[in-house]
Amino acid sequence: MKLLPSLHTLQVFEAVTEYDSFSKAAQSLNVSQGAISQHIRSLEERVGFKVFFREGRGVKLTPSGRNLLNSVQLNLGQIQKTIEVERRKQHKNELIVSIYPGFGVRWLFPRLDDFRKQYPDIITTFNIINPRENIEAHYSDCKFEYSQSEQNKLFTESIFPVCSPEFARRHSLRTGMKTSQQIKEMLKLPVVFDRGPSHLDANWQLWSEELGVIPPVDYKHFDSHANLTLQLAEQGQGIAMGRTCLVIDALKEGKLIPLYPPVVKNPFTYKLVRVIADSDNPTYVLFHQWLHDISKEISDFEVNLSKLGK
Repeated sequence: MKLLPSLHTLQVFEAVTEYDSFSKAAQSLNVSQGAISQHIRSLEERVGFKVFFREGRGVKLTPSGRNLLNSVQLNLGQIQKTIEVERRKQHKNELIVSIYPGFGVRWLFPRLDDFRKQYPDIITTFNIINPRENIEAHYSDCKFEYSQSEQNKLFTESIFPVCSPEFARRHSLRTGMKTSQQIKEMLKLPVVFDRGPSHLDANWQLWSEELGVIPPVDYKHFDSHANLTLQLAEQGQGIAMGRTCLVIDALKEGKLIPLYPPVVKNPFTYKLVRVIADSDNPTYVLFHQWLHDISKEISDFEVNLSKLGK
């Protein structure tokens, strides 16, 4: 006798475990709470053990339910991966990429037309991933990683403070400041920042330590994405810590100006990593080579920035 529940029942079970509630799972699946209860009752009858403890209006997994959930997630994930791998064999001109929003919006996406002109037959699709989200939760052929690993990095960049020209005029700041007194005066002004990989002001902290100054204390704004932080800086709401790849276009367009030459290397770096090993699919290789070619502009741009204030 087969004890396997239906795929739909297992999906309902997984939804209930996500919300710890029949009613919330019903809302997410757009079905009635009674339908959810029926699926869970059918599941428990089918497998022969309780999967949930009822706790007031919520539910909690039993030990057996926890083991079942682990197996469901593992095997459904493997099924999905198998489907995508086999599908990819029939769609070799597609490339699905997982990418962080700031990097995508401020650097990669403005340059994609060049890739599409070179390779018009390749279809590129992007999954936008929250920096604190599990990037593995989204299917992709490849993904951008932002880490301290030097292996296969796309480029080396610096971090340095930036602000809008209007903010600089309002506070009598000059491009390419170098003296310690200028830096001390700058650090008294409002600062905008984003949550770094380990703590809120990681880039500001690193930059301050490298230059031997006290980190700024007037954190006027903070956001979860570097793109939003830099938009605040462009609007004249404070000084942001720029990373070369994220501010290069804004600097060229005059939306931001650098307040200090880039002398602090960013210990984190971007690289493109293949998720599915498919040697028959050439799209990853072409995309990766294209990235390396266009990323040379970052090092060239930094050379010019380093001359500021000399």
